[in-house]
Amino acid sequence: MFEDNLAISLLAADCWKKIASLSPTNSLNAWIYLAHKLENVSNSYSLIGDKDGAYTQAREAMNIMIQKKLDCDPSPEVQTLRAQILCIHAKTTRTPQLMNSIELAASAVLTMEGVLRLHNFDKEKLPIDLHPMTSSISSHSMNKSTLEVDDTNSESDFHNSLYSYSGTLLDFSSLQWRQGYISEAHATKKRALVILHFLLLEYPDSQMLLEATASVVLGLCDSTYCDLNSLAENLAYAEEGADIYRKLLKIDFSAYILRLLDTLQLYGQIFREAAMVQDSERIFKEMTALSECASQRYQDLKFPSEIDADYQYRLAAIFYYQDRSSEGIYAAHNAIEQYSALAFLDPDRSSLKLINALIMLCKMLHDTNQHQSAVIEGFKALRLVDNTVGTDKKIQNFVDSDTYFSLIDGIMDALADSPPDPSSLGKASTLITRFKRVFFSSDKFDFKSRTPGMYVEVLDKNGLVDDAISYGQDFLSACERKYSHSNSFESMYSYLYCMEKHIKSLKKNCRIHDALKYSTNMAAIVRPRSHHHKDPSIRKPQYDLSRTHMELLCSVGLYKTALEFTQAAFIKLNSDEGPSVGEDNHYVLHELFDLALMQLHNFLPLQAIETASQAESLSRLEISNGNTENTCFVTMLYYSIYIKSNALFDMAGISQALVYAMEMKDGIQGRDDPYLQSANDRGNCLVSATLARIYFAQNDCAQAKQLMVQVLEMDRKLFEKEKSHFVQLSFDLLFAGIAFCCVDEHEAGVALLIELEDLQRKFSVTHPALAREVEFDLEMQAQRGQWKLIQTAARAKLTCDHVDQTLNLKIAHSDNSSGLEVVEERFHISMPCMYIHRL
Repeated sequence: MFEDNLAISLLAADCWKKIASLSPTNSLNAWIYLAHKLENVSNSYSLIGDKDGAYTQAREAMNIMIQKKLDCDPSPEVQTLRAQILCIHAKTTRTPQLMNSIELAASAVLTMEGVLRLHNFDKEKLPIDLHPMTSSISSHSMNKSTLEVDDTNSESDFHNSLYSYSGTLLDFSSLQWRQGYISEAHATKKRALVILHFLLLEYPDSQMLLEATASVVLGLCDSTYCDLNSLAENLAYAEEGADIYRKLLKIDFSAYILRLLDTLQLYGQIFREAAMVQDSERIFKEMTALSECASQRYQDLKFPSEIDADYQYRLAAIFYYQDRSSEGIYAAHNAIEQYSALAFLDPDRSSLKLINALIMLCKMLHDTNQHQSAVIEGFKALRLVDNTVGTDKKIQNFVDSDTYFSLIDGIMDALADSPPDPSSLGKASTLITRFKRVFFSSDKFDFKSRTPGMYVEVLDKNGLVDDAISYGQDFLSACERKYSHSNSFESMYSYLYCMEKHIKSLKKNCRIHDALKYSTNMAAIVRPRSHHHKDPSIRKPQYDLSRTHMELLCSVGLYKTALEFTQAAFIKLNSDEGPSVGEDNHYVLHELFDLALMQLHNFLPLQAIETASQAESLSRLEISNGNTENTCFVTMLYYSIYIKSNALFDMAGISQALVYAMEMKDGIQGRDDPYLQSANDRGNCLVSATLARIYFAQNDCAQAKQLMVQVLEMDRKLFEKEKSHFVQLSFDLLFAGIAFCCVDEHEAGVALLIELEDLQRKFSVTHPALAREVEFDLEMQAQRGQWKLIQTAARAKLTCDHVDQTLNLKIAHSDNSSGLEVVEERFHISMPCMYIHRL
């Protein structure tokens, strides 16, 4: 259909070129018509995805207006045409100067404001105030004389001009967003919505206006802008969009059923993230009823049917976004089968729908742990792109889109979650080559791609540590060089996500100082912005980077600095405006936990209890509201209880500390979700070690020793997976050695302490930063109140007369060139083992 429109527009433009060339030199009407027809041709090229064709036609139309001085014509029709051409020019221009397209679109907006002033109506007739956009935006191309002409009193012309103005604002908004001006784009889009609402009062049954309004309100409440609105605003936007499509569905079921399902999916997602479970279920029931109705209507359609294929694809998407991928796989296969058959019957048909269906199947297979199958389906989509990109303009445009990168991301995710395998490395290398080819050649500011960060993870997982670190450094440097002129590369999702993975790779492989160097540089940029950046996709890597920086500060013993850093983050978070329910509390809880943990490590147990209690209350509120789909709320509940248990233990509140520790242990053991296995293992290890120390302080050394046997078994498994667990293993080995000696199992106790000494000596040479981190951790632990209780209990229980030999643990300087210098004197007061040594 779009191709037919293009052919007709080209024919009309050719006719008007001939007419214009034959018209008298003083007659400009033919040239105006020609510019208008060229604008139509440009639009038609845009609709088939041919940006170059659209740009060429828009440029030709603009050249005609300039050469014939049509842009000086004050009539509303000509000025509106000028604004439309400017918008197309702005959207299709390919220039490294990012502000050029913004200036072109701003000129179009100013032109349309001038057109509106031409209409002889009172200002009260206008739904918004007209004003210059900003002083920083160029308006040199705006013809000032147009502001002084009263040309027409036609109300319908006025309304047409308003509608054109709303379209110009929406084009301007999309360009602002594309360049990273999120809040400005949001404000411009809302300005357009005011105009559309005004026009709907005059034309309530206009399908064109209803569709335009629905598109705007849904754009305002999707993931791009939702955090700039209150919860009530997001719900109101989604409800308005749903109501519009419910109304349009009665006019044309086939044309609007898929759009209504998309809208309801978004509406239900907002309810779900706000923990409004009953409302979310109500929306899902409506979607199910509509799906059944659509299924009945399409069941008699002849195979293959594009209508049914579109429906099956949308049904698969519904299941995917409802976290029910296993139920959606059949629908995705059904859609793929029909799209493939349609492509076979009509080779000229665009393959874009088939590619999108393959992407959906790839995601769902990955979600259901069918990683190899996900990789296979993903590469099918890539081969289809390669086979059609040379002939299909829509596919050419697709390659320069976030959807293309979501395909590469989906395959890379599956490779990262697959077992280490040489073939995975080859496939990952192919994907990263594709990524680089598009990412660094595109004019687009950013793509929401995780591929560089996931590639670091794949290399690391396959044992290519140096390659992983080297690639991370190279990609980050390339981003900084490419986007240095914008001074905004630190807000790029791909950059931030790769930075996060790069720092974690350095940390995991015990290159602590290198990791701290990167995170320190990023902290100055990320932390002040982390919660003011309202794009949730940006917020997550920003938070993860900040938390990693806190952990790294602790790794080098800078606990006070880490506390100050975390306090500043929490103050910043509280100062931000926005909703404080549902998904937004995910970050609030994490910040509360980080703050409580740092207060604990800085010997502020009362403050830690107060902070952890806030997190506990917030977690319980979310859970009581039925928000259990996000496992964060349950997890943070248990970890808040863990903090309170340890803080009370530090304050000698042993009985209450035991109650909280048991609550956490019971809760973790009751979670059988396989996706939470890793978190459960770590949590169980932590709380079991805490319980053992509590029992020891209560003089139940036998129970403490028995628990420590289990703890060390868990510690060693975690240590095999990640060397950084050595810090926790060291403390647990030290305490276990003491516990064994206190029940007169001296040989076992000595063996544990020798194991720790051997590990420390080895790590002092191979991983000196990690060995140093152990020293800092033990120094900190020795100053806590709970350790003093353990010392008292040990003094009462130890009966052996050979504790010098049993507990003669020596810690070596990890930064010493020999790696073995004994620093016993330094730790006479702070090291726990040295206290026992002197008993």
